[in-house]
This record gives sequence, structure tokens and C-alpha cells, in this order.
Amino acid sequence: MSTWLAKALAAHYRHASCCSGVCANCANCAKTPVDVAPAGGFGTNGTIGTASGISESEIRARFAWIVRRLTEDSGRDDVRADSDARAILTVEVLNDVRLAPVQEDTHRCFVCDGISRTGHVLVPILTARPDAPLWLHLEPCHGEHRRRQSTMADELLCSALPTPLGPSGPPT
Repeated sequence: MSTWLAKALAAHYRHASCCSGVCANCANCAKTPVDVAPAGGFGTNGTIGTASGISESEIRARFAWIVRRLTEDSGRDDVRADSDARAILTVEVLNDVRLAPVQEDTHRCFVCDGISRTGHVLVPILTARPDAPLWLHLEPCHGEHRRRQSTMADELLCSALPTPLGPSGPPT
């Protein structure tokens, strides 16, 4: 071992041993057991890689940006820009990877949990996750899946955005 590496390791071990609690260096020095979450820290063990949902502030910011682009670039009036921005944002939410469902068993229908059989086969349906289609029956399961996803997107948009502008302006 080189002298520089020995000095660096010695300094690292001195720092790690003087730390009584959880520190920023604990991932490197492995002083904290894996199954114990730090008190007063952030995050929890086991959530690495778990995507967070779409926040209302993110939806509002994206909506405002789309409306501004439609009015400035395309010259749309406020009512039409509001309506078109809602449609665009609905599609963006439906195609967001954070809301794409994950299927545990690809040998069963994602909606009804049924198996593939003659005349009622499972087909892959594309999702926002690359190389991870959902397997489900065409009808009625595909229609039910689309209804669920549309309902989820509509609920997100309704909770985050003000009511749409009508021909006479915002409601009073």
C-alpha cells in the first residue's frame, strides 16, 4: 500500500471513529446498521429508487408554462390556451413514469388477475416504463385500465389546478 493511501485511510478511520451518531460519512464507514434508520434524518431504508408522486406545485408550474407557450408562441386566447394546456398536461401526466403501474406477475392479467386462455389471451400494453409492458386482456380489462388511469390523472389535475376558464371568464 502506498504511503498516501495509508495516510488517507488513517485520516478516514480517525474521523469515522470519533463520530458518535450518524454522519454523512456513514455510508462509507458502515458504522450504521442497514436496518436502523437514523433518528431525525431524512429518508428511510428501503426506499432508494422509489419514485415520488407528482406534486401539485409541479402540476401548476407545468400548466402555467404550457399556457404561456401556447399564448406567446401560438397566439391562442386565454380560454383556448387554458383548454389546450389541460389536454396536453393530461397526456403528460398519463405518460409520466412515476405514475406507471408495476406488474408483479406477468402471467396474470393486471386488472382481473386472470390467466391467458384460448379466446381471452393476455396482450402487452405499453407503459411509460421502457421494456416493462402491462399484460392484460383486451376487453373489458383494457378499458377498465384506461378508465382507472384517466381517473387518476383527472383527480391529480383537479386537485392542483383552478377550475377552467369559461366563455365569460373564471367562475365567481
